[in-house]
Amino acid sequence: MSEEATLKLRRRTAKGKFTRLEKAVQFLQNENRSKSEVEEAFEEVSHAYQEVSEKHETFTSVITDDDEYEKQEKWMEDCQQAFLNLKIKVCDYCKQNVSRPRSPETESKANKGTDYDTGNDIQSETNDADEYDGIVIEEITGPDLEAQVQGCELDQEKVVRRSIPHFKMEKPKMSRFGGNVRGYHIFKSDFTHMVGKVYSKRDSITILRSALYGKPLEMVRGIGSNYDAAWEYLDSVYGDPRFIADAIINDINKFKAVKEGEDSRFVS
Repeated sequence: MSEEATLKLRRRTAKGKFTRLEKAVQFLQNENRSKSEVEEAFEEVSHAYQEVSEKHETFTSVITDDDEYEKQEKWMEDCQQAFLNLKIKVCDYCKQNVSRPRSPETESKANKGTDYDTGNDIQSETNDADEYDGIVIEEITGPDLEAQVQGCELDQEKVVRRSIPHFKMEKPKMSRFGGNVRGYHIFKSDFTHMVGKVYSKRDSITILRSALYGKPLEMVRGIGSNYDAAWEYLDSVYGDPRFIADAIINDINKFKAVKEGEDSRFVS
């Protein structure tokens, strides 16, 4: 078996592990398991994805055919998209899990635990009224008080739920960069906005490598896992204003003036 086939087999094994753990997280979400269980399972998925990414880089480093290389990069891009979609779902699930209201049984126990204090407060106010104003206040305790409190809480919860609008928006796709200096600054701005403010630097460098192709990818591979150094290196080559000016001048030089009898515009 050739080296390329061996490395591809190792990557496939890592991808199989990643898929199994991904399905496990989805199962825990469907079963409404606790936030800690889902986060712990997702941590294993993150490690598995990192392993897939490393195996992919090792495999693609021995590929010499450009078409095959682009095909494998598309494979990794799909894998990355699956990981990011799962991470978004886990974050949303954990937020909902934290803000989820207590069960009726737990709410009932909590109310029962405060019935005595509530009753004492009402009784105290009743005694004060009898002493000073001669007005008798009807005391509400026990199940009646609990039912009224729960009814108010349910009404408030309905109002809050009705007032929150729900929108379904398509998730933006990650842009890619292959060496065109004209689009470098837009690519960097989009990437830092979507990834740099959400993920750690260790995760961000992995996502950055999957968003590059061609010469920029070869440049970043030699840096390792240093996220800041990768951007400094890319800035020095593609972010220099002189290079952008050269590219624009080169485009202008491709045009020629209109000759007599031609249309009154520039033609290339």
